[in-house]
Amino acid sequence: MLNRSVAPAHTSSYQIKFPKVKRHTLDSGIPLYILDEGVQPIIKLEIMFPVGGTYYEAKTATSLLALKMLKEGTESFTSSQLSNHLAQYGAFLELNPSFDVSSVSLYCLTKHLGILLPYLAEMIYSPVFPEHELNRIRQIEIQQLKLQNERTNIVASKRFRNLLFGNNHPYGKIISEADLIQQQQDDLRRFHKDHLSTFEIVASGEVSAESIDIINNVFNRTVAHPATHTSNYTDVAANSSSIKEDKAGALQSSIRVGRMTINKTHPDYIPLLITSHVLGGYFGSRLMKNIREDKGFTYGIYSSVVALKHDSYIVIGTDVKKEFVDDTISEIDKELNTLCSFPVAPHELDTVKNHMIGHFQSRLSSAFSLAEKFKNIHIHGLDYSYYDQYLSTVQNITSQDILEMANKYLHPNSQKSVIIG
Repeated sequence: MLNRSVAPAHTSSYQIKFPKVKRHTLDSGIPLYILDEGVQPIIKLEIMFPVGGTYYEAKTATSLLALKMLKEGTESFTSSQLSNHLAQYGAFLELNPSFDVSSVSLYCLTKHLGILLPYLAEMIYSPVFPEHELNRIRQIEIQQLKLQNERTNIVASKRFRNLLFGNNHPYGKIISEADLIQQQQDDLRRFHKDHLSTFEIVASGEVSAESIDIINNVFNRTVAHPATHTSNYTDVAANSSSIKEDKAGALQSSIRVGRMTINKTHPDYIPLLITSHVLGGYFGSRLMKNIREDKGFTYGIYSSVVALKHDSYIVIGTDVKKEFVDDTISEIDKELNTLCSFPVAPHELDTVKNHMIGHFQSRLSSAFSLAEKFKNIHIHGLDYSYYDQYLSTVQNITSQDILEMANKYLHPNSQKSVIIG
């Protein structure tokens, strides 16, 4: 009989096995990545455009509008016909703009895949970008932009990227109303031809042999080769190290502190993730304990590493009342100095390790989240050995390793800051 008065034995083993995608190539040559782990009769089909993000556009906002317009009319169907047909079968279409790899996702019952997939393929292969729909989408995006510009947290994040990368870099550009207005049908058609005609497919959920046959039969056209892209964007650094702007009527000020950092393929990347987690990656982190719980300056503060395909940056972010801005910046610097000066205590390091492993496990609960795990490495040219390395590094990292990472990448003197509000 189980003795409930005795606690279960503690284990520090971080061996985690989870299902992995299987690669299949369609007759057309299109790569299909399959994760057949469905408990429910639901399938998600994601069309990924490897060169469809803003990084590859010649004019600002072309990628965004070209993606949005895919569902606004094709050679065979109007936007109303497309949306009504999806609604009739309880399907959902999701458009995912991105800096690097944009995508379109279809969620539907597996039994309806054969009925719905030709409509999705028509959107991908044969959009017509009708002028009246472009005018409507353009106005919607302009209104969204105006709303975003009223929110200090969104403005601060945009200005922070701009500070790091500069105006001419795709990661640093800020979309304006003028950028949206200048987009014409020919711009979108050209972008579609050059960048959205190359794609890969990820199928997750209940993916049967019949579903694979349907996908193979529908996506039967050979994809185009991606457009040549030679820009290296070497002039990315802005001269200024800080931006501070008052925003009339704002109730809070949004703070962003950070710097450019290493890419996901760098050997220091995972140790840096762990170091960032100590600083502000979970509810019991140092920034949360100090600035939220002790000082009461904010409801929440975080530190994270944003890994883009061609560059990465680390950012500390929070929203505070205007009168707390200077004190909050001082406390952030204090925590960075402490992290750079003293080793992390063993009990704190154990807490961080357990939290990171628990969070990792929580993201393995569904086929869709498992597919996200695949995308996370695939976009960066990595394989599943990355996760083996991740778990091993979390298990074996030492306080001295974290001290080294903090001094290499998180020293207060190397950080830039943006304050809006």
